[in-house]
Amino acid sequence: MIQNKNLIKMKEKYQLSLEVIEKDEEDNLFDKIEKVFITFNSMEAKDLVQNELGLLDSSIDVVDGGARGMRVTVKLAADDEKSVSNVEKALATYLFEAVVEVQ
Repeated sequence: MIQNKNLIKMKEKYQLSLEVIEKDEEDNLFDKIEKVFITFNSMEAKDLVQNELGLLDSSIDVVDGGARGMRVTVKLAADDEKSVSNVEKALATYLFEAVVEVQ
């Protein structure tokens, strides 16, 4: 069983059903963890941008890659253009690379 504080936090915050990874599945362990973290970062970014910052018309896309190993792209509605710097500052606290665009 994985004992990781981030995974436990994800499970508690988002009521995720995380499967137990047995020893015989170790070769797939990285891929499974990576998918969980992509999902978690997507949920975290969406929660931050849409709920905490109130930018409900935004869209969030999370992909593998970028300078920090994961890239989160936030697209804001044209009406929210003045919020770009606030979103950039809020996302800068995370380890992933963040790109904020206006649609």
